[in-house]
Amino acid sequence: MEQETNTTTVQTNEPSDIELMMMKKNKKIGMFFLIAPIMGIIVSVAVFVLMGFIKAIFDIPSDGSSILAIAMNIINFLFGLLGIVSVLGCIVGLPIGIYFLVKK
Repeated sequence: MEQETNTTTVQTNEPSDIELMMMKKNKKIGMFFLIAPIMGIIVSVAVFVLMGFIKAIFDIPSDGSSILAIAMNIINFLFGLLGIVSVLGCIVGLPIGIYFLVKK
């Protein structure tokens, strides 16, 4: 007597290892696009507040008559650019971040 074994392949909806790695990578990219612009705005505002506080405490003139005033104006300019880029990054990055978070 021969005994037949009936083997069937069952497909599951579980993702493979490669798909899991891609999903983790997409989530990291999505979180970066969501968090980076917001952190940029927070950092630029914090630096502006800190520079204003230092100018008020040490009574540094804003006309650029000292090297410290020039350095502070340059720092304010650079962090102003960071703020502009961060706001533009929010406009563009938030939808991209949401897309990468929901992408499979």
